[in-house]
Amino acid sequence: TGIYSDETDGLALVDAADPDERIQSADIFTETDRELNLFSAEVNYELNDVIDLVSLTTFSRLETDEVGDFDGAAATGDPVSPIRFDQREQEDFQQEFRLLFETEKFDGLLGGLYAERSSDDNTQVQQTNAPIPGVPLALFGLNVVYQSRTQTAIDGLPAGLVPAGVTPTALTGPPAGVPLLLNDPLLFGNFSPTQSDFVFQPEFETLALFGELNFQATDKLRLTGGFRYEREEADYFASQENTFIEAEDRSVTGFDAPNPALVTSVNSALLAAYQGQGNVGSAPGLAQQIADDATPLIVDAYTQFGLGAAALLAGPNFLTPIQLDESQSFEVFLPKAVATYDINDLVSVSLSAQQAYRPGGIGINPVRGTAYIFDEETSWNYEVALRSQSADGRVTFNVNAFLIDWTDQQLEVTLSPTPQDTEVVNAGESELLGLEATLDLQINDVWDVFGSVGLLSTEITGDDRPEVLADPTLSLVGNAFPFAPEFTASIGTSFRYPSGWSGSVDLNLSGESEPLLPNGQGFGRNDSRVLMNARVGYDFSETASVFVFGANIFDETYLANAAAAGGSVVVGEPQVIGIGLSLRR
Repeated sequence: TGIYSDETDGLALVDAADPDERIQSADIFTETDRELNLFSAEVNYELNDVIDLVSLTTFSRLETDEVGDFDGAAATGDPVSPIRFDQREQEDFQQEFRLLFETEKFDGLLGGLYAERSSDDNTQVQQTNAPIPGVPLALFGLNVVYQSRTQTAIDGLPAGLVPAGVTPTALTGPPAGVPLLLNDPLLFGNFSPTQSDFVFQPEFETLALFGELNFQATDKLRLTGGFRYEREEADYFASQENTFIEAEDRSVTGFDAPNPALVTSVNSALLAAYQGQGNVGSAPGLAQQIADDATPLIVDAYTQFGLGAAALLAGPNFLTPIQLDESQSFEVFLPKAVATYDINDLVSVSLSAQQAYRPGGIGINPVRGTAYIFDEETSWNYEVALRSQSADGRVTFNVNAFLIDWTDQQLEVTLSPTPQDTEVVNAGESELLGLEATLDLQINDVWDVFGSVGLLSTEITGDDRPEVLADPTLSLVGNAFPFAPEFTASIGTSFRYPSGWSGSVDLNLSGESEPLLPNGQGFGRNDSRVLMNARVGYDFSETASVFVFGANIFDETYLANAAAAGGSVVVGEPQVIGIGLSLRR
């Protein structure tokens, strides 16, 4: 099989103020292009009457090119307009062999897998108008600098320049009219343009051995045992560099020259201040010289202004390049056990238990200038299932109840109020409890009715993240999982006549859900909704058919993610009405 696809997507966010209108007011056009080439081959070979050999080979190459608004926010009078450029190339290769066997009492499989993945991800974020906090310059000791500079200027005045009876005094701080805050427009135009360049080049190599054995212990009891042994080797190379850029031409600057308007403002303020001291106004040369001597002050301090802004924006290591070249390995054995008992020929019950895991990874903290590694997380999944069917085969009823116990859960830690000062740690424990039931009723040879219901309870039961020790109100204990509604249901019907007509209609219900883990963020909860879909078609022959379809026929607007950034939310798919033609051989 060969598959080629070329897709272009836009931004899913819409304005939270009126989501029904589906207005996207992001100030930067967002577009993501994805080009996929995938090839797969399956070979089945019957070795004998008992054993079959299956070979599965897959290779894929995915290229992604994205440009657009990083936060989805609209432009304002003092905009924050992060632009994101992302180019990624990813290659996957997988080779799997399976031996399938079946005897009178035993059947199952034994298989092996080799897989490798490489990726080259280059991301650039240009935050052209990042506001700087209003912090007094005295925080950097600049009030002392003003005083010492002006005192030095006074001490070096030529004899006879100071009029009799006048004693010039050094300033104890910036005079009126001089920028007093780090975010004064004369310093940076009220913004600090930055650029972040991030490179991530991971390589993964996976070896796995897996198997499953089914044993018909008695006429009614069937036992299943399975396992998966997996070893993954991961090599990571990652780097991140943050620099300041000029708003006009985006060229990198080291803050080696101040804003000319800043020097003019300081000199004018100093001149006015000294002209207002007694009779100094009769000696303008004195005031002018003191004002001129302030220029080195501003030039020397300008770099300090810039670095101070970076420290306040994102931490003291924001401009420190980060590089990581690490290896990590994961080795896991995942068991599985199932027991199925046939109460009679139509009803059976089963019990199962199996372990699952998700590997760890790496991350970069741009604020602290460090890279970090986190470990894998694991879960135990327990399930009770009932399978039943009526004697005539027209009614099928199935029920599943499950419990998932999650340990060493990967949670994000916010280390300080500074944006992006986050890391992932293995600090969580969670529990999921659920029930699913499905019913299928075949009314006659052409008409079928079906329905399902699902109940789900999710809870974070443990949170050992570091900041919880200092502030228990930050604990996630008791929170539900995001995007996990407590209730879901569906009901529908379908028909197919020998004349060629066919169709279906279904209603899908979903309850509210949390948008994300932290409490009190976003624009409330994700909405509950009832969606209706339908399809009617006609088969001209065994190889050709035409159909009309509708999705979200009532055109219901609902928040699918109520916690998106930039004053925006994600709404569900809109009403879609269409017509299609199907040709097959």
